[in-house]
Amino acid sequence: MSTPPDNSWHYETAIRDIEITIRRIESGELDLEDVVEQFQAASQTLQTCRTFLQQKQAQVDLVIEQLSDPPQSLDVEEDEDEIEF
Repeated sequence: MSTPPDNSWHYETAIRDIEITIRRIESGELDLEDVVEQFQAASQTLQTCRTFLQQKQAQVDLVIEQLSDPPQSLDVEEDEDEIEF
């Protein structure tokens, strides 16, 4: 799976670029070789988008899991007994 190349990569920009590519392919303004190149590039970008979304979903799932776990209770008295000066 591909991953976003760096911090300058943006999901929304990638999707907009794919939409532009689709319109160009559908318009018939490209010759066959360009269609294939554009299609391959769009496919790779979609894979990067999919990976990005999966990573973000995992982050959201982790936050939800953390919110669902009961908070750890802190027994102040026990902690104070263990401190030595």
